[in-house]
Amino acid sequence: MVRWFWVLLPVMAVMAPTVVATDAPATGLSVHAIPSSDGQEAWVWAKVAEGLGTSISGLLCDSVSGSCQTMTCAALSCGGTLTGLPAQRTVEGQLTVTITLTPTQSLESGPLSFTRAFMLASELSQAASPDNMLELMLLPDSLPADTYVLILAASALPGPPPPLHRPVGRPYGIRASGALVLSDEPMALRLAYDTLWLGNATPHNLSIFAWDPFTQTWRESGGTLFTEHNHLSVPVQRFTTYALMEVPAWRDTFADASGLSRIEGTSPTPEGALILSADALTGTAVSIPITPTVANASWGRVVFTHTTSPTTNLTMDILSLDDSELLTDVASGVSLTSLDPAQYPALKLRANLSSTVAGKTPVLDAWRLEWEMEEHKVYLPVVVR
Repeated sequence: MVRWFWVLLPVMAVMAPTVVATDAPATGLSVHAIPSSDGQEAWVWAKVAEGLGTSISGLLCDSVSGSCQTMTCAALSCGGTLTGLPAQRTVEGQLTVTITLTPTQSLESGPLSFTRAFMLASELSQAASPDNMLELMLLPDSLPADTYVLILAASALPGPPPPLHRPVGRPYGIRASGALVLSDEPMALRLAYDTLWLGNATPHNLSIFAWDPFTQTWRESGGTLFTEHNHLSVPVQRFTTYALMEVPAWRDTFADASGLSRIEGTSPTPEGALILSADALTGTAVSIPITPTVANASWGRVVFTHTTSPTTNLTMDILSLDDSELLTDVASGVSLTSLDPAQYPALKLRANLSSTVAGKTPVLDAWRLEWEMEEHKVYLPVVVR
C-alpha cells in the first residue's frame, strides 16, 4: 500500500548573481602583508579558502626586489618575506603569490599592488593605495610612535560576506608595523567606488565593512556618502581588511542632497546631518523613492538616529510612491513587514523637524530602510510504502 504525505517546507528566494565589472581577480586565495618595525621587510601570508585543497608549496614574487622566493606552507597557509624595502619613505610595488595544491592545480593571486608608507606620529599623515581607491589619513597622535603602514589591494575576501551582501570592488588590507592592532585616535578611511560596479544598486546601497579576525566575521562600519566624489568616508581605529559592500538596505547620512527628493525648511550639512534651515521653526525632508535591489524582497525595518532637546522635535513617516501617508510618527527600529511589497514596491521616508526657539534645531544624523528575502512555502510529496 502506498501512502502520500505532503510536507510543508520553507524555501528562501535566492538572490540572482549580478555581473559587475571590477578589477578584482576572483580567486580562493586571500593575501595579507605586515611591514616590519624597521620598514625594510614585510611578512606576507596567503590563505587558501576551505574546500579548495591543501597547500603543497608557495611562490612569492615582488616588483621591488625583482625576484621570487619559496614560501613556507602548512595546511591552508603559506608565508614569506619581502626584503629590500627602503626605510623612512613611501614605496609602491606589486607582489604575486602562487600556491600549488596538486601537481596539476594551483592558485594565483594575480599582481597585487601595495603601498608601504612611513607615518609620523607627530604630524598629519596620509597614505593611499596605488589605484587611489583607498585613502587613510592620520591626525597627530593617532599612532603611539612613527609607524610603517602597508596598504594591499587584496585578491579575495578573508571570509565570506554576510548573507545578501555583495562586495563592490577590491578589499584592501591595512596593516601597521609592530603588529599594531588599534590606533590611539580615530583615523579617516575613504573607500571609492566606480559607478560601473554598482549593477542595479545605487551608492546609497553601499556601506564599509571591517574584517574581525577574532570572530572571523565582517562588521559594518557604515560611512558617510559623498556622491560628488564617488566615495564613502568613515572614522576607524582597527588595522585590518576593509571592503565596500552592497547591503540589503538604503541609507543616507546627508553629506549632500543626493538622497532627497524634496526639502522644505531643512538642509543637509557638509559634515553629514539634516537640520532646520536658518530661522526656520518647521521643516520637512523626503527621500528619493527607495526600491529593493533584489527580487522577492519584503520590507524590513526603518532605522534612524537623531538628537532633540526640550525645545525641538523630530518625527518620521513612511510614504508611498505617490506621497500618500502609510505610517506616521514611527519609532526607530519599527518593522514594516505589514506593508505588502507587491502593493508598495517603492517607499519614501519623510522627516518632520520642528523647534519652538529660532536658531535651535533637531538633528537627523542618518536614516536607513532595510529589506529581507521573502520566505516561500512549497508542498513536497513524500511516498511511504
